[in-house]
Amino acid sequence: MPPVPDLHRVLDGWDSVIAELKRQGRGMLAALLARVQPTAITGGGLLTIECDDPGDFPVVTDGLPQITEALREAMPAIGRVQVKPPAEGAPATRDRLTTEAVKQERVASLTRQHPVLGAAVDALDLELLE
Repeated sequence: MPPVPDLHRVLDGWDSVIAELKRQGRGMLAALLARVQPTAITGGGLLTIECDDPGDFPVVTDGLPQITEALREAMPAIGRVQVKPPAEGAPATRDRLTTEAVKQERVASLTRQHPVLGAAVDALDLELLE
């Protein structure tokens, strides 16, 4: 088994985890995961992710098996994932998740991964289609 990556490597590979969820047909979960941040990893391969928005917490918690599976595809040394709830009294800062918001987050993720694609989308005013 490969060594457990440090937190910086997990953060660098986070977009590949999101892409794997999308490949599995779990676009809404992938969109939520784009708003969640890995905050810690143990030597035993336990990754802690943190939700800032109380509305995201139950959905991310329910999707832990799919998140763990996608994470193992990208980083096999990570064995488990736990979700840290938002701080007590944290206000819900996100609007309702819509199809348009998912498309915008997907385009943002793709343009971060492929800057040339981002330049083409901006220059030609392109729209993402499924």
